[in-house]
Amino acid sequence: MKEISPDSVIRREGYAASANFRNTDATVADRLLCFYESVRGDYNLKEKRMKQYETYETMTRIGREKFRDENFCTVVAVATVTGLSFARARRKMEKIGRVHRKGAYPNQYRTVIRRQGYETKPCYGILIGRTVNNVVGNLPEKGTFLIRTARHVLAVVDGVINDHTSPEINGGPSRRIVKNIFQVTKEEA
Repeated sequence: MKEISPDSVIRREGYAASANFRNTDATVADRLLCFYESVRGDYNLKEKRMKQYETYETMTRIGREKFRDENFCTVVAVATVTGLSFARARRKMEKIGRVHRKGAYPNQYRTVIRRQGYETKPCYGILIGRTVNNVVGNLPEKGTFLIRTARHVLAVVDGVINDHTSPEINGGPSRRIVKNIFQVTKEEA
């Protein structure tokens, strides 16, 4: 059986020697390393596939500077709960009907989330009518949630708000009243 090394994987994928490996795209390099280590059998793919998301500050900067957009709370929420980049989430939201510099309807962002392989279930009805800060304090420490208030949507991942209503960004607790809470989970295949 032929030994598989990172250099052979890089050559097979069209890259030169390992000296040029550092100059390649980071995501391609990461995929190659994942492939190499999974073939060797000492790599846990489940750990590698954990959902990562950009911070609210990063997404806001991208939205305002690159796309000259406003009112993109649904894009930030979709990107956060699905692990998509801001640009990809924005593009998917536009395909489903979001208008530039306008918000989106619940059926639109829930459709995008569902198409990414996630399920949104209404939950914690007893917390509806309370403030965002109160609701987040009563949600489980682990889990992904979408919280809808009047004219706003925010994402909570493992108890951390990824939105401008976060006390760290807002400077204090949010007094927005919660209208709906959705738990976001990966659909079973």
